[in-house]
Amino acid sequence: MEHKETVDIGELNIPKDYFKFTHRQRVSLCNTIIDSMLHIIDRSVEPEIDRLEILDGIIESSIITNLGDENYEVVQVLSDVKTLLTKNE
Repeated sequence: MEHKETVDIGELNIPKDYFKFTHRQRVSLCNTIIDSMLHIIDRSVEPEIDRLEILDGIIESSIITNLGDENYEVVQVLSDVKTLLTKNE
C-alpha cells in the first residue's frame, strides 16, 4: 500500500508494564487499539476504501518507525495488534 500523503492518527500510549500483562490483558488492550484506530480511519476515509488495508499499512509503518526509534514496547503492541488482525481475517 503506497501513499504519498499521510494522516496523523495520534500517539499510541502504551502502559510501561505491558510486558507483564496477561494474555487476556494484552488481547483486550490490542482490541481497544484496533477499535480506536478503525474509528479514526472511518472518519477520515471514504467508505468504499478498504479500512483494514489502511490499518495494516499504518501498523506496518509504525512498527518500522518505532523499531528505528527503539520503542520496543510500542513495537510489541503493534506486532500483537497485527497478529490479532491476521487471525481475524
